[in-house]
Amino acid sequence: MDIENSIRLSRAYAAKALPWFSPALYRCRIVLTELVSVAAIDQNFNIYWNPQKVTLLLNTTTHKHQALAELGFIWVHEISHVLREHFQRSKHLNAEEVRWNYAADLEINDSIWPGLDPPKLFPPVTPDSYKLPTGRTVEWYYKNLPMRYIDIKIWDDGSGAHGEIRPWELMDGSRQSITDMARIVISRDIARRMKAQQPGTIPGSWGIWIQHTLEPKVDWRTILRNRLATAITIGRGSRIDYTFTKTNRRSTIHRPIVLPTLSGSQSNQLAVVIDTSGSMVGQPLEHAVAELYSILRAAHRKVNLIPCDAKEYDTIELRSATDIKNLLQLPGGGGTNMIKGIEFAIQQKPKPDTVLVLTDGYTPYPTNKYDIPVLYGIIGKQKLATNAVPPDPPWGEDTYVFIDLSH
Repeated sequence: MDIENSIRLSRAYAAKALPWFSPALYRCRIVLTELVSVAAIDQNFNIYWNPQKVTLLLNTTTHKHQALAELGFIWVHEISHVLREHFQRSKHLNAEEVRWNYAADLEINDSIWPGLDPPKLFPPVTPDSYKLPTGRTVEWYYKNLPMRYIDIKIWDDGSGAHGEIRPWELMDGSRQSITDMARIVISRDIARRMKAQQPGTIPGSWGIWIQHTLEPKVDWRTILRNRLATAITIGRGSRIDYTFTKTNRRSTIHRPIVLPTLSGSQSNQLAVVIDTSGSMVGQPLEHAVAELYSILRAAHRKVNLIPCDAKEYDTIELRSATDIKNLLQLPGGGGTNMIKGIEFAIQQKPKPDTVLVLTDGYTPYPTNKYDIPVLYGIIGKQKLATNAVPPDPPWGEDTYVFIDLSH
């Protein structure tokens, strides 16, 4: 029995049943390896199949049509992980890959596709398996999985599902590579095809994906990260200057020329003013702390955290992302005036390179810029309220980033 030919036939079967998925299905490169449990995929559409498990499925199904329907289900299951960008979304939460794989399966396995059948030998986990509602996001399922979620066994879907490179991927010396732009083109092509289908044809959760794919939201995480890095570089540069009071180690080479040396602290200093006013209680404040976690984890630098409502509170020093766990309760709950926190941060010694303000925007803004960069992360839902934006001038669009809670 030609296993790879059977896998190719099942791909054609899935493409005929669900033609809108064809751009992704036929972009996949097939690899046979017994290292995978059943099947797996990476973010570059390399799809890995266990030939023994495929043989077992083919030998235990009563009809060839049924075998193709079950293998076709696995095809769509794997490409759905990449199309839903599960590998990227896991990074934003620093998710544990096994738990994330379960949650990602729950997000896509609530879809019923005509002509495809879940494999009886390898039944997929569904929200009903845990008495959870359907139609939720992977992030929601990740948070709400029961303690003993692993009592139901699933197969490891590979880095395309959770972002962690697996051994079978490392051993694949001929892996294809797909650029982010190519992946976007494939996704948008599929989304346009799905949108053109008759109402009721596409499961509801995919309708949300279609909307987000064809009308993408701004990736505020990337913008915040890039602007913060730029601000820190500018602020750090303002602290460093040349001096002739110290001997440059290369002066002996260039005698009689005296070379200057750099003076001033060259370590990165970041201060974060976090809005703890009454309007931030609940989800906004939790989201601000989560973003602070991602900043710490990515930046690998000490952060001075300053809680602030209508007044500033004592600085909390955070040296690693694990320190975020200590922020169970932050002082505040009153009115709002982030100016107090900003000016308190600037007076710190050593002086920070930049100040990041995490707020919902309902605060007075300074009427003048400071001598170090100040960046605002404004937290809200769906769109940024006009009255939550810092005034321009002196604050331009490059000084604030909208952090969308609904994304």
